[in-house]
Amino acid sequence: MTFKKIKIAAVTPLIAFAVTACGGSSSDGRSYSEMGTEARSLMERAAEVGALNENTGEFENITMAADMQTSGSASYSGVSGLWVGDTMSEAEDNAFFNEDTPDVLSNLRLTADFDAGEINGRMDNFQAATDDVSISGSVDVTNGTFVTGTGGEAGMVAELDGSLDVSEDGIDETIGITGDMAGTFLGDDGEVVTGISAGDMISDFGNGAFVGIWGADRD
Repeated sequence: MTFKKIKIAAVTPLIAFAVTACGGSSSDGRSYSEMGTEARSLMERAAEVGALNENTGEFENITMAADMQTSGSASYSGVSGLWVGDTMSEAEDNAFFNEDTPDVLSNLRLTADFDAGEINGRMDNFQAATDDVSISGSVDVTNGTFVTGTGGEAGMVAELDGSLDVSEDGIDETIGITGDMAGTFLGDDGEVVTGISAGDMISDFGNGAFVGIWGADRD
């Protein structure tokens, strides 16, 4: 199964929520290649848990909000892939049509607080697909809440805010990241969550946009 096939499927359930989302070695020992391997495993698990129909490209076992945990907490760990462009349209084309390999991969950790109705977390350990680019910094997942789709599906929405220091060909720049993410829970009781993200990249060297596909497994 290719990453492109699962990333198209990740978008499909989000229609129900009416949400618009306008390398080298790493500090934890995980390289781009190693995170890519985990991403493929996560996507395969999402396909299994979510009963991905490869003919329609839709998940057939989306968690219902009524079946989600209602108290306590849960942690999810996974990977986020980002495709970038000078404009949002270019980033979307790169993510969904042009490029099967993300420009950047990162760790993704989410903590769901069911008592408070919140889900927040962080993206860190950003690794570029090319060896001559180094990235440090993190992006916070904030103001996350649980949402229910029109068919009773369990989902989440959150905001992204952070800063990344990027070095390429001897040029250093700081890129501000702002955006949104939305996800759908899969399985009988939300074992996996997967979704999309999108937002702006702001730098003194010029602005851009990103589109992301992400997945996380409950610890």
